[in-house]
Amino acid sequence: MSDKEGKKTEEATTEKGFWASLRIEGYIELILWVIIIVSGIYSLIQYFN
Repeated sequence: MSDKEGKKTEEATTEKGFWASLRIEGYIELILWVIIIVSGIYSLIQYFN
């Protein structure tokens, strides 16, 4: 009984860690996209001015 529960919590912990790392990577990707879009808009403004 305790063996099964131990395995269950272990799986949940690794899954949590996986999602946490995924979330961090998602933030990095989002920041990169924001930088690309902002720089693109900025260069367009510079081009038309």
